[in-house]
Amino acid sequence: LYSSMTEGVALHELVLDEGGQAVDYRIIDVNSAFESILGMQRDAVVGRLASEVYGQVPYLSAFAGVAQGGAPLRFQPFFEPLNKHFSVSVFSTGPERFATVFEDVTERVRALDALKASEEHTRLALAASNQGWFDLDLVTGKVAVSENYPELIGAPPGTFATDLAGWFASIHPDDADSLRQRFDACLRSGGPETMAYRRRYGADGWIWMESVGKIVERDADGRPLRMTG
Repeated sequence: LYSSMTEGVALHELVLDEGGQAVDYRIIDVNSAFESILGMQRDAVVGRLASEVYGQVPYLSAFAGVAQGGAPLRFQPFFEPLNKHFSVSVFSTGPERFATVFEDVTERVRALDALKASEEHTRLALAASNQGWFDLDLVTGKVAVSENYPELIGAPPGTFATDLAGWFASIHPDDADSLRQRFDACLRSGGPETMAYRRRYGADGWIWMESVGKIVERDADGRPLRMTG
């Protein structure tokens, strides 16, 4: 069964010392995906000790714990000898024996790290330029905002929450009609549409703001679903 799997699979047996402690493990069998993912030929690893194949005994404590009666385990380590990240599942196949099922997630991890770095760069850039972003669900009225948005409007940290109705309620009465017109124009045209207005700042103040909205999602009938800016 495991020979047709796209994940790498390896079967192992523990090697114990005279005191019954696991000191190594032997590779009993591997599938073809093992060969392609690790770049190691089956004939070069089957029957050999992990210490011989890898130059170390990777994750011996975790593997031995599973093989000696522990619960199945899943973890995502960085394996330095191959400079790769793996997602690894381990389960016992019998006394002192265990199987590993793994996949190379290096590109996934790197993409996530790059995304986090990009998000941090955006956060710092917005904070430095005194700008924020919003993401409005036009169906539910729910609004997601950038981390610095509450600070821009004088809201106490950790207490800010709003929706579309709450946003309109926070607009200065003298600007409410014109803002609604610009908002509706954005819904019709798709934007980008610039909206300048005063909104509530803190408990009893006002602050001028400029928002640029754009429709980024519509349903099959062309009705706007989502606005960002």
